[in-house]
Amino acid sequence: MIDNFLKNYDEYEKVGRAYILKKRGNEAFESFYLDSYGGNSLDNNENDLISKTLSDERSRKTVENLKDIKGAVLDLGTGQGFLSGALKRINDKIKVVGYDISPKACMKSVENDFVDYSVQGSDSLPFRDSIFDGVIMGDLIEHLLMPETFLEEIFRVLKDGGALSLSTPNVSFLDNRLKMLKGEFPKTECNKDVEVWNAQHIRFFNFYTIRSILEKKGFSVEKIEGVRFMKSYKIRRPIKKIFKYLPDNLTHQMMVAKAFKKNEKQYY
Repeated sequence: MIDNFLKNYDEYEKVGRAYILKKRGNEAFESFYLDSYGGNSLDNNENDLISKTLSDERSRKTVENLKDIKGAVLDLGTGQGFLSGALKRINDKIKVVGYDISPKACMKSVENDFVDYSVQGSDSLPFRDSIFDGVIMGDLIEHLLMPETFLEEIFRVLKDGGALSLSTPNVSFLDNRLKMLKGEFPKTECNKDVEVWNAQHIRFFNFYTIRSILEKKGFSVEKIEGVRFMKSYKIRRPIKKIFKYLPDNLTHQMMVAKAFKKNEKQYY
């Protein structure tokens, strides 16, 4: 199957069901993301890991956007493959191709059997045009130097009517606005070690800008949902009560968007 997806098969070394670039990039950069996102300390209990993923509102909404897909899904920034594994649990008829900058993460996601195949790469997707029925991108777009170019690549590899599901932090969250009033830099990641700015987040979005960039790149946005509070984020109870009377763009810490390749009939 994977032979039909890749544009330049000869550039890869096959390691089981993982396809690793023969010409390696910046290994320090690869290791940074592997260490930062748990690649070296993976939970090998598949059922436990997937259950945790589906119990997290952000991850569950991101996955459920593609629950009715028939065909092949591309998981961008796969990491250990927990979103892929959760998606395959609720839809066992799909095939998932993982894509990650780290060769170790690629091999681990295959080893855990969360993806059917895994491919190493970076910004330019090595896949043929109009080949995937769906694309899932969990908390990745905020890490990209050129998100517009990457969205163009996603549009290219999606079939007509194919669906994109992504999650990203909402920089307009009320807590960030209060930080700005106090002269502090807004934070979009729950990392206590980051005192001044977001060490790994280099692009920032809110409900308006995520819709705007998707539509600018040709997508038809079906919905943008909010996630109020991640488990790792603590907020005082009196403030929570006030939040229910405020607009979504103030009260939702995270966003989950679903969009389609525009101007074509959707096929499910």
